[in-house]
Amino acid sequence: MVRADGIELRGPIEGRFVEILTPAALAFVAELQRELGATRAALLRRIAASPWLHHGLAAATLGLELAFPIALLSPRARCLIVPAAYLMHVGIRVLLGSNFLGLIVVYAFWVPWERLAATLGAARRPAEGPARA
Repeated sequence: MVRADGIELRGPIEGRFVEILTPAALAFVAELQRELGATRAALLRRIAASPWLHHGLAAATLGLELAFPIALLSPRARCLIVPAAYLMHVGIRVLLGSNFLGLIVVYAFWVPWERLAATLGAARRPAEGPARA
């Protein structure tokens, strides 16, 4: 068991976890929990106390996940569905602590990187003024 700044790690720390679970990282997580833990718990209690809210969130999650085949076929729908699903998984991670890191990383495959690079490149170029004689 490893303890640091109010955090107790009960599982084995193997491989490269030693590089990640540094005392500074654990202190950061402990500080986040101290500062935001009560707010997060209050929000979760509010969601749990309201049947229409947690049923609505469940229905929205299901609808969003079932809409992914549409994102494969429609570029317009993709612009809405993919970012919404990304934000949904980030929200689940923040509120519930469920680790969807694998899914969150996979969203990068939906980004049209060539088009994004071209757009950013065009935005960085200075605007050409009128030609001088």
